[in-house]
Amino acid sequence: MNKQTQALNSKLSPQPAVPEEANNTPTDCAQKLVGLPRWVRHHQWLLSATVGLVAFLSYLNTLAPTVLATDSGRFQARAYVLGIGHPTGYPTYIMLGKLFTFLPIGDVAYRVNLSSAVYAAASVVTLYYIVLRLCGWFPAVVSAFAFAFSQSFWRMAVVAEVYTLNVLFLAATLLALLLWRDRRNDRYLLLAAFLAGLALTNHLTSGLLIPAGGVFVLLTQWRTLVNWRLLVKMALCFLLGLTPYLYLPIRALMNPPLNYGNPSTLDNFVTLVTGRQFQGQMWIFGLTELPDRLTMYWSLLQKQYHPLLLILGLLGLVGGWRMARAAWGFILVLYAGNLIHALEYDIRDIFVYFIPTYFSIAVWVGAGLRLLMLATGVARPSLHLLETGIVGVALLLVLGRTWDAHHSVVDASGMYQWRNLIERVADLPQGSVVYDTQNTTPLQYLTHVERRRLDLTVKQVRTSTVIEQLDSDFRERRQVYFLHDNYANLLRRHGYILQRSSGLWRVSRPPDQATSQPPPRVARSRVGTCSATYHWYSPGPLCRSAQRLSQSWAG
Repeated sequence: MNKQTQALNSKLSPQPAVPEEANNTPTDCAQKLVGLPRWVRHHQWLLSATVGLVAFLSYLNTLAPTVLATDSGRFQARAYVLGIGHPTGYPTYIMLGKLFTFLPIGDVAYRVNLSSAVYAAASVVTLYYIVLRLCGWFPAVVSAFAFAFSQSFWRMAVVAEVYTLNVLFLAATLLALLLWRDRRNDRYLLLAAFLAGLALTNHLTSGLLIPAGGVFVLLTQWRTLVNWRLLVKMALCFLLGLTPYLYLPIRALMNPPLNYGNPSTLDNFVTLVTGRQFQGQMWIFGLTELPDRLTMYWSLLQKQYHPLLLILGLLGLVGGWRMARAAWGFILVLYAGNLIHALEYDIRDIFVYFIPTYFSIAVWVGAGLRLLMLATGVARPSLHLLETGIVGVALLLVLGRTWDAHHSVVDASGMYQWRNLIERVADLPQGSVVYDTQNTTPLQYLTHVERRRLDLTVKQVRTSTVIEQLDSDFRERRQVYFLHDNYANLLRRHGYILQRSSGLWRVSRPPDQATSQPPPRVARSRVGTCSATYHWYSPGPLCRSAQRLSQSWAG
């Protein structure tokens, strides 16, 4: 190998960790990475801002415009009223979402949706800086865009959900650890501990940051783990990050609207934040079901990244260990922990729990690209511009194809069905009762956020109770509407009829039953060859007399 090639390879090599004796002279290794042009060295913020802006504009273009259903609808309403979220509470997301509700754009629901897009764009920028420190500016751009346009992550960036904020915390924690590795300033280690605690208040799977961070520190400077003074400081910073949990009992004591689980007591608080009601859905798949679960994951993974990017990710996973062992240990723990958790969790929207694994793969994509650049000698002066241009155009075509394929799938900009549902409900007669089985959250938005139609009664019913509640409401002569017709057969068997009315389903009875009394009570008695049957329709004095007469005769 000639001296020129050695010099180029030395330039392409990652910066080693700063030795302990050099702690008093911290350096910024990000300025010395792969092929970093001068304008990037002095204006790194410009390239990262461009990456983040492109991602944000893509999210903004596909952002859901108004109120949504299910969990997204819950977050929209609770962020506005500062309520208590469904398990596991999500205090950080709700409090940050409240800040977004003050923006003077769109309706409240749109503003909370916008918060997810902001978190997603910030996650992409943070990922860029992570890969920049590990692999260089060009792999960083490719990794950031690959993850930004992955299907599941993009889908969560356009609705009110916690998963983009979760990725932001994961990425920020890793970046803080990388800054500590390069500068050996313990303030970054304390920052990482704080971010790990804060991440836990947003999503419980962030607990994996604790073992992942431990592996990072162990592989970087193991003596840190026996520095008890520093460990105490880190523990205090971690506890400081957990302080948003105090929001739950304090706010619950104020009796807010949408107070899920009322975590004002210790038992209710623990039940809420640990998601106790979902524990029966964990660890239920055995080894025999593992191949099917892995097949499901592979099918989802193929929807996230182009095959070429997956090949680069595999190359980075296998060959990138020597580049940065500590970072690879962190990412492997994060990947394996989230993968195992999601494979063993039986929940309808399981696809969102794989998003942290896609984040890990995005880092490996950058490492794989860097290794490919090293192997092909892209940085040779005579061919640098030409070869970099060819590789760049090829990867941009891949990313462009990914953007185009996923855009139509994740586009929520025309999602007005729940807004239309709200307007139909708002036109119901005074004092109506609305029954629903799964999507009452838009109606929570109608009453608690927009403060409209407070006279309506909204009930979330089940098969076991719907007939009993209908009987009660009809005895009170109230008009009842269903949002769906999924109970039509059950209602028909009990003498009720569902009829389409203004986009909803109104409940009625046939004319001969509409004014009839409730089903009669029956008593039968028999003495010898004599028998008698008594029918009564109300629990009044006549009913009690008939009961006594029946009992005396039977006796």
